[in-house]
Parts: sequence; C-alpha cells; structure tokens
Amino acid sequence: MQVFNQNIVVFEDDTFELEFLVDTDTLNSFDATWFGISTAPGSTYILQKANNNFDWGLFIGSIQASITQGITDGTPTGGTPIVTSPTTNNNGGGAILNLSIDSFGHLTTTGGGASVSFGGTNYEVGDTLTVPSSVTGASNDLIFTLTANNLPAASYIPPFTNDIYINAYQDFYSPVVITVPFTQADFDADGGVLETGTTYYWELVAGKTAEYDTDNGYLLKSQVAATGTMYVSSSMFSIAGYRP
Repeated sequence: MQVFNQNIVVFEDDTFELEFLVDTDTLNSFDATWFGISTAPGSTYILQKANNNFDWGLFIGSIQASITQGITDGTPTGGTPIVTSPTTNNNGGGAILNLSIDSFGHLTTTGGGASVSFGGTNYEVGDTLTVPSSVTGASNDLIFTLTANNLPAASYIPPFTNDIYINAYQDFYSPVVITVPFTQADFDADGGVLETGTTYYWELVAGKTAEYDTDNGYLLKSQVAATGTMYVSSSMFSIAGYRP
C-alpha cells in the first residue's frame, strides 16, 4: 500500500520518531529502507536516512572489459565456470566472479569470459580485484581494475546511517512498521540542515534486497512507499530561548 501527500509538522530541535505503517506481505526487517528530504519535489536530497542494504556492489554481468592483467596459460575450464571471490586492494568485498578460461588457456579482454554473479559491497572506482594464479592454474594473477562502468553512480546509494529500520513484528504477515528517528543534530541550530519555518518534501522507499542491473544501473525491487511534506515549526519554548 502506498500513501502519498502526508503532511507532517515537527518542532525544531525535537527528538522524535516518525512511524509508517506499511501494508505489505513482502518486507522483512533485513530489507532496504530509505527516507530522503529535499527542499523541492524532485530536487537533490539534503537529508537522508538509510539502512545498509542499498549498497549492492558491482553490476551483475560481464566484467571482462575491466581486465588489466589477463592470463594466457591458464587451465582450460571446458565450459565449466570457475566460481571465485577475488581479493581487493581496498574496503570492497563479497563479490563473486564466474570465470571461463578458453581452450587456449586465455582469459583476457578478448579470450575466455568473466562475469559478476553477486555484487558484494563497498567497492569504488579504481579498486583492483585479484584472482590468484592458484585459482586459474596460470603463471600470473588475474587482475581487474574497476571503472565507472562497473559501479552505480555514488548518488544511487544513500548514506548508511543505520538509524532507520523495518519492524516486521508480525514476521511474514502485514503490516510492518518503518521507523525513522530524528534528533536535534538534524536541525539547523545543532549543525543540521532542517531550518525553522521551512516546508520540506520527503519520500520513503522500501524494497527487497537485490542487486544493480548490469545494463540499466538502477535499484531493483524497491518502490516509493509514502511521500509528503514536513514543516519545521518553532515552539513557545524555543521562541522564549528555553531550548535547545
């Protein structure tokens, strides 16, 4: 169930939680949730809250064009892929590669095949992925260098704030509660971006954890669950100087 045009009024510098009751049979506590606030509909988000399930790593599909050190004397796989997790020179990890060494022992940008079957997390442009020679039977390591073609734009991934979650208190039965907390740090007086006397626009997105599509590069299996406005009001206490 999608709910649009919800109007919310909050007081500046308050600590509170927004709760959204979502009538769905598909969401569980480990799925993806994201809440974004902007100054105008469709504009850049100035405040975002998300759990850690939106970074789905590398695009699923061919990664052969990113080979920067191929092999020419590997052990032919005879059509049976080598399934392996490469090491990285940075913080990324968890990707799974399917490698196919051709009958000549080649795995290069033009020989053999290499694809991503699981994207992992935390990869960045410029990272190198290494498959050791012990895996391919070659005399040297196989190396991939990631480019912008291997990853979604950074703007596709909301920041991992880890302070929004799905409370699937009835397990696999609807409804579920999505909780979005706010603290004084979100407001202008305490270094945040939300200013008193301003109306903001927000969206709530939730979805199943999946991966990025290798051809189109967007999030799969997620949807806008709710939208609306948020007006930040002063209170008699803040006007009197009693808080924050």
